Amino acid sequence: MTCLLCSGAALTYLQILHQTYWRCESCALIFLDPSERLDTAKEKARYEKHENNVLDQGYQQFVNPLYQAVTKSQSPEDKGLDYGSGPDSAISHLLKLEKYNILKYDPYFCDEPQILTANTYDYIIVCEVAEHFYDPKSEFEKLKSYLKPGGHLFVMTSLMTDQIDFATWSYRRDVTHVCFYSAPTCDFIKTQAGFKSAHVHANLVITFVN
Repeated sequence: MTCLLCSGAALTYLQILHQTYWRCESCALIFLDPSERLDTAKEKARYEKHENNVLDQGYQQFVNPLYQAVTKSQSPEDKGLDYGSGPDSAISHLLKLEKYNILKYDPYFCDEPQILTANTYDYIIVCEVAEHFYDPKSEFEKLKSYLKPGGHLFVMTSLMTDQIDFATWSYRRDVTHVCFYSAPTCDFIKTQAGFKSAHVHANLVITFVN
């Protein structure tokens, strides 16, 4: 199998029930076999079942590491983009409460391409979205192109580590999660996409600097 990120050789990593996962020998990306993904209608239906009430304290606490990363680096005057926001976004809600200037884009729930093409941004948030990417190489290259020089890309996704049993990992069992990253994968993305640096925080939030 050819890696979705670096086009290197990927070997079978796990076969469980009807699912096959591959792991790249070069960039360490783990991904679900593309033939086993949900179709577009089923994927959207799954997203519509998510109960993400922006006022829910648990949801707000969940995105707090990302909120802290953004507010430490960006000011309310900076122009931000919440990429893959879904129908509701706790991180956008929390930032708007602090008067942050942030727009939302989502291919299913806020599909307004001009938001992407008519602007460049001081920062972009990708909150629990990268694990859904079908074409991670293209997605990260596009995200970089939407950033101003010196801008920040904040990615929140649970990273794979040696301590995690992938077969039993709850993150894997979400059928819409098709790509799984690790710290080495993030380093590869930095180099491949041309970011100046990449910093991993608590195996959860990755900050790429343009």
